[in-house]
Amino acid sequence: MVHRLDQLKAEEVELLKQCAELEQLLRSDPLSFENEALEVQLQQIHADHAQLLEELKGTREFYGRRINDMTSQLEDRSRATCTAQGHADCLGDLLLFHEDNGTLAGSYWRTQCVKRDDSIRFLSLKLQEYTVNSAEYHKRRSASFSGDSEVEKTSAESPTLARTASAPIQGVNQAAFKAAERAFKALNERHSGLCEELQRAEEQACKLEQAIETCELRCAGLDFASENDESHSDLKDEIRQCQDARASAHQLPSWALRCAWRDALDLRAAQLERVSAQLDSTKRSFDAANEELNWHATSAEALRTRLADVLRATAAEKRRGSEALAEEVRRKQTLQELLDRWFALRPEVPVPTACAQAQQLLAECEGS
Repeated sequence: MVHRLDQLKAEEVELLKQCAELEQLLRSDPLSFENEALEVQLQQIHADHAQLLEELKGTREFYGRRINDMTSQLEDRSRATCTAQGHADCLGDLLLFHEDNGTLAGSYWRTQCVKRDDSIRFLSLKLQEYTVNSAEYHKRRSASFSGDSEVEKTSAESPTLARTASAPIQGVNQAAFKAAERAFKALNERHSGLCEELQRAEEQACKLEQAIETCELRCAGLDFASENDESHSDLKDEIRQCQDARASAHQLPSWALRCAWRDALDLRAAQLERVSAQLDSTKRSFDAANEELNWHATSAEALRTRLADVLRATAAEKRRGSEALAEEVRRKQTLQELLDRWFALRPEVPVPTACAQAQQLLAECEGS
């Protein structure tokens, strides 16, 4: 047992010597220096690799955040582009609507002007019908002056008739002239009001045209801004990818569903209310004008009837005056015959009082 232990110790010592020799050989071997250098390089490579991994991770995170930011910007740009395109389409629809609206408004006001011109022409004809021409008025006046000489002959017998015969005619002419003058002034005022309304409608149409031109300029500016954007060339590929990804989605925004027809409907409703109000006011004014015209026609008819009655009364009085004049001439002739017969039968007898009064009455009648 002791021998065995000694043997093991000797072997152990031998092994230690061999290890020391091997270590000495390894230390003296040039490959060991290369191995140490390679080991140092390997550690440096591991350190560089770890550093590169960290840099790669940071770069990946940075570019990931940048990609996310650019994606969000691209989505915002695409939404803004879609919104601008929708607004441009809406403005195009509104442009067509305003053009149609302007055409309809122009035709409507042109038709209204034609109708008003026809009404003014009709009222002018009515006014000419109810007025008296100056030549005819002067002719009637000269005829009335020539008839005054005949009326003055009978004014001694019936002065009240002469006053009642001349006064109504002058009153009728003056009343008809004043009524015609008032109607003509009212027609001129109404015509000026219609011209002002037409001018206001033309100004509104010009304002609408200016608004349409402004909208067109804004659309052109939006298109130009979208084309000249600095990041447009960099994001073109990403926009194409997003458009390809969104090609399946055909849903429109909420404003696009109501912009074109709802605004047009609101504008047409407002226009309909305005036109209805104008039509009601025009109808009321025409009703008032018709009532006034009917009143003037009734007044003119009453004056015409009264004038006819006065003319008939004047003719009847003239006939009665001529009959009275003929009766007076006949009585004068009869009285003259009776006086001549009396003087022929009794020339020596003095003249009685009745015959003297009859002679005096005949002399006064001949002198007058």
